[in-house]
Amino acid sequence: PVDERDPPALLSAADLVALGVERGPRLGWMLSDARRRQLGGLLADREAALAWARAASGQAPSGRREDAP
Repeated sequence: PVDERDPPALLSAADLVALGVERGPRLGWMLSDARRRQLGGLLADREAALAWARAASGQAPSGRREDAP
């Protein structure tokens, strides 16, 4: 069984890159913050984690960037 204190991460770097986050410090920060939120109970499942990532990356739920025309 998976240890409840160390569950599999809800998001990967590939998930964030797919949302348009460029590789670099911001991507690392987002992965760390997502993991902290997951372990703190703020992100309960993958869907919640993806919604958080979209908001944190500036993407609208449709997949378009919020600053896009």
